[in-house]
Amino acid sequence: MIFYRGHWCGHCCEQLTSLAREVGTFRALGVSVVAISADDFVGANDMCNDLGGVIDVYSDPDATAIHGLGIPDRDEHVDHIIARPAVYIVDDDGIVRYRYISRSPMDRPTSALLALGAESLSRNRQKEPRHR
Repeated sequence: MIFYRGHWCGHCCEQLTSLAREVGTFRALGVSVVAISADDFVGANDMCNDLGGVIDVYSDPDATAIHGLGIPDRDEHVDHIIARPAVYIVDDDGIVRYRYISRSPMDRPTSALLALGAESLSRNRQKEPRHR
């Protein structure tokens, strides 16, 4: 899960575009890439279209998930709460295996680093027996 500030944020667009180029790597590992922001539906839809539809983009205009994860922020570009840029890698059981919350809009893990995290998650998934 990638939390981004909004469709207007150049650093966010750069990160998501990079992830969109690498989405095949994530899918081959059985990992879905999801992006979430406080953008309204139109902004989220525009972002999804800008990314070629290869990443699921969700709108959290009430900042419910953003507040729930403790990552709310403000910016002079908008008059509502936005998310601090953050990344979560979550396993099939809903356990957060990796979390990165940025200190600034420019501070983000690279796609290569996230791919390594996804690969590690995929390897561990194959090793561990599944009990349900």
